[in-house]
Amino acid sequence: AGADRVLTMDLHANQIQGFFNIPIDNLSAISLIGQYFRSKNLEDIVVVSPDHGGTTRARKLAEVLDAPLAIVDKRRPKPNQAEVMNLIGEVDGKNCIIIDDMVDTAGTLSIVVKAIKSRGAKAVYACCSHGLLSGPACERLDDTPLEELVITNSVKLSKDKKEKYPWIKQLSIAGLLAAGILNIVDDKPVSDLFIYKSSTDPLYFVRLIKQAEKQKQDAERMQNSAMKPKQAKLTNEQIYLDAYLLTIFSFRFPCFWIKCGIQTFSANPTPDSPTSSTTSIALNFPLR
Repeated sequence: AGADRVLTMDLHANQIQGFFNIPIDNLSAISLIGQYFRSKNLEDIVVVSPDHGGTTRARKLAEVLDAPLAIVDKRRPKPNQAEVMNLIGEVDGKNCIIIDDMVDTAGTLSIVVKAIKSRGAKAVYACCSHGLLSGPACERLDDTPLEELVITNSVKLSKDKKEKYPWIKQLSIAGLLAAGILNIVDDKPVSDLFIYKSSTDPLYFVRLIKQAEKQKQDAERMQNSAMKPKQAKLTNEQIYLDAYLLTIFSFRFPCFWIKCGIQTFSANPTPDSPTSSTTSIALNFPLR
């Protein structure tokens, strides 16, 4: 189709990148989600991975929130069905944040929320990059003690669900994607966007774009201003060189040197030294 680069977010498996024969950048919403939870000023936080496969993702969010990690040991007897076997970590009296890459029918998430709450968790939050919320997902989560579900707008959330389930919080990834595109265009590393910035501003990535644009404009302005003195310097050096060469011929053609030399220095005349006056002075010297 003509595409020469792909920008995506939180692929279900990183191995999917190997199916592309063009450059691909897989952005992550962890910094955006972590920024949101830090703005809530929660205490005694524990980040929970709903399975062993999501441990790396949960560890990254735990680093952002400076919180310990817990892992749910589960098995799937059938597709979209999960059974909790064990819980690795301490959740008693803690504010637990479950993180996953997506929530489809919420069968796993609803079971994990109930299991964590039954083990003494103070409050249970959940977050993911892609909130599919298909089928009975919202109804299942509405029947659990879940405080809040934080998702991004990578998948459109219907207006009915927004109004019916106020515990769903949707974050915009527009600024993050725009910053990624801007870094690609400016040939800057996209990996800088994976690093959490200690800011509670919800428009952080929007401000990041404006800051990058301002830096680019300042750089262009400095480059243009630096070129002008350089050109003037080269012009002066050329004038000095012309005067030096003409000096060599002055011993044989003094009047010729004075006339041409003055005209060379008066290539850009000023009101104080117009070209006509300097030329007339040269004519006052006799030939040898």
